Amino acid sequence: MLTFLPLDRIQSLEADMQQSDYQPNTAQRLLAEQVIGFVHGHEGVSAALTATQVTHQLSNVGVLAALLATQMTHQPSLCMGMWVYQLLSQLSR
Repeated sequence: MLTFLPLDRIQSLEADMQQSDYQPNTAQRLLAEQVIGFVHGHEGVSAALTATQVTHQLSNVGVLAALLATQMTHQPSLCMGMWVYQLLSQLSR
């Protein structure tokens, strides 16, 4: 696992996952944010979170494709980071 979280925080997340009120993907999102932050910095995390929110709000596939094409043109590594963030966030769904 790639993270800079302290072991006690990881253990706390593991315990939280066993609780009935655990919000799905909380740990995955946190770890994905850590990886994106390490690779792309705070701005990369902000951009990935914004892109994820926009993606969830868009229902028109054409608009989403245009948005991703624009991002790939201007910041291909950031778009890849966003894709990794979304993939990691959805692994346990």
